[in-house]
Amino acid sequence: MSLMEKAKAFYADMRRDVPASYKSLETEEPFDKVFTKPLGYLFTRFFIHIGWTPNMVTILSMFIGVAGGVLFYPASFGWNLLGVLLVIWANILDSTDGQMARLTGQKSALGRLLDGMSSTLWYIAMYCAVCCRLYNDPIPFFPDHTWGWIIWAIALVCGLLGHAQQCTMADRYRNIHLFFLKNKHGDELHRFEDINRQLRALPKEGAGLQKAQLFIDGVFTLSQEKITPTFQKVYDAYLEADEDTREAIRQDYLAGSRKYIQLTNVLTFNARAYLFFALVLLNVPFLYFVLEFFGFGALKIYTQRSYERLAQDILEKYSLPGCNRKKAHAGLWNKIFFAVGVIGVIVMLVNTDFSGVDWSGTVLRRMPLWLPSLLCLWMVIYVLHALGYGIIMRWRSKDVSFGQLLRVSISGFALNHVTPVGLVGGEFYRIMEMKPKLGTERAVAATLTFTVMNTFSHVMFWFTGAMLYIVSGCPGSWVVTAGVVLMALACGAGIVLFFRYCKRGLVVSVMQLLSKLPLVGGKVAALVEKKAEQFEEIDRDMEAFYRRHWDFWRTTLVEYAARLLEAAEFWLIFLALDLNVPFIYCVVALSCASLVGNLLAFIPMQIGTREMGLALAMSWVGLASPLSLTASIMSRIRELIYTAAGTLMLLVHDGRLPAATKEEVLELAEEEIHIPAQDDWEPPVPDAQQAEASAEEAAEPVADEASEEPAPGEVPLA
Repeated sequence: MSLMEKAKAFYADMRRDVPASYKSLETEEPFDKVFTKPLGYLFTRFFIHIGWTPNMVTILSMFIGVAGGVLFYPASFGWNLLGVLLVIWANILDSTDGQMARLTGQKSALGRLLDGMSSTLWYIAMYCAVCCRLYNDPIPFFPDHTWGWIIWAIALVCGLLGHAQQCTMADRYRNIHLFFLKNKHGDELHRFEDINRQLRALPKEGAGLQKAQLFIDGVFTLSQEKITPTFQKVYDAYLEADEDTREAIRQDYLAGSRKYIQLTNVLTFNARAYLFFALVLLNVPFLYFVLEFFGFGALKIYTQRSYERLAQDILEKYSLPGCNRKKAHAGLWNKIFFAVGVIGVIVMLVNTDFSGVDWSGTVLRRMPLWLPSLLCLWMVIYVLHALGYGIIMRWRSKDVSFGQLLRVSISGFALNHVTPVGLVGGEFYRIMEMKPKLGTERAVAATLTFTVMNTFSHVMFWFTGAMLYIVSGCPGSWVVTAGVVLMALACGAGIVLFFRYCKRGLVVSVMQLLSKLPLVGGKVAALVEKKAEQFEEIDRDMEAFYRRHWDFWRTTLVEYAARLLEAAEFWLIFLALDLNVPFIYCVVALSCASLVGNLLAFIPMQIGTREMGLALAMSWVGLASPLSLTASIMSRIRELIYTAAGTLMLLVHDGRLPAATKEEVLELAEEEIHIPAQDDWEPPVPDAQQAEASAEEAAEPVADEASEEPAPGEVPLA
């Protein structure tokens, strides 16, 4: 056979074998079809000829990719270009091992484990190289400050919350498309319960490699199931459906998925890698983190919502189990809340006097230090609020994930900032968000109880501020001191009344007391008569919550700790302004500002009232008004960021909380992956008894091991 004939025969084999190595024509990226896969085939034939295995090629790609990533550290175009070529080569070899495995049938647990690790190691090397490269570089627009540890924090957030989440979602939806396209249970789409069943079937001794591979696959698959909750319902129903229904679901899903599959591919290797290469070669690598988090993040949200909407349409079309037949109007409410939030942010910006801020001095010069510190501090505060809310509702991960609790807390307080009137902003939003998962009664009870406990923490904080003012020697004038003493007496009386009456009903007792006051007593009495049932319902909920002593005191402590941390914000701000203000003065100042703001709650967003209260309190320790205003504006900047973020979060899930993973899956996760067990863990209920068990669970409240037995006549929250 002549050389030309051999070349033609090789080309014919290549045209046959390369498409045969595709997972499918629909899911392959055009760039891979014309570049990566053909070159990968050439390497495949070479490595098969010399007797290498796919695992050997995978290990080689790891070393080459990591070496290429390290070469992004020097700010040299030549070294960076070499790094680009090495990472591209590593990616071709990553395609090679897959083609070898499919063409030769050499598949193993070690191969799957190594293949999943390879690209992760490349990106870790690339991220670390860029962070080391930028560590001592000046921050754009802030030439007096270098990136320092900030670039490492940015890379960590982008890697975990950006890159990892995006690739996890993209991999899941590509495998779903392949599953329906092949019209059979493909090798790539797995369920956590199946993986865990295989893991439990392995012998206790030995099979360490297979156990490690199944464990990693299980964790990865469980995370994928949590971000595709609506599809999980379709998938479970599909496996139980008859053949005709299966075929109809398959065709409908493929028709919808074809619109988004190539958009999903953008979130995988090629688009992000070549964007990274271009920005590094242009010597602006920091822009990659911005584009990855916001650009690719927006695409991830869009594709995820599109696929979940497709799954929801299929659920409704075929009336599959898990379909919510009653149309939810929460999406409309979320759009209304979003509009209110946007208007509130605009009003806050317009009415905030930024002219008194020393922008060119300490504020801007130290912004890379104080602003991230305040954002991190308030994230801790929001976590505490979410914990308090969860304790009240007897939160279980199978009901609502903690991430959802945190999102609702941030968005709820954002709405409270722009509509600071009870049940108009944050409280109503929390009820609407929790109702699909908890039911109306439980959502209302938990939210109203949380509002009462949150308000009580305000009173405790005001009392603390007043007592610290007195202990510190009453630095203000005698008029101020008299007012603070009155505030201490009023708050102390309020705390005593709270603990006395919450045992048998607080709201009705307080309202009856207010109805005896002159001027406003008549209006309060009319309100009590009109809303008697609602007030009595709140009292029953509070009475039931108080009887859960452990939960009651935990919530009180958590909310009070959150108030004290709010004072730490001003302590950090004053440190950034080179002012050594004792923490107790910050508590006094914030308690005064909070009291003034709440007394004038009819002013939206407490515009001006907080600044007035803070300036008044800080003047007692000789702090000039401009400095108090600067501190307040710095706090407002942090508040604007979280308010804007909370407002945007209102649209993330279109008013519907993602459905939780099946109870059996979560219980298996707790057992095998050592997730801390919840108080109410029970063995999985057999399918034949599921309906009866669900009815009994709905009729009887779940007892908390840490709480007391419900008293006769008690109406539990959960």
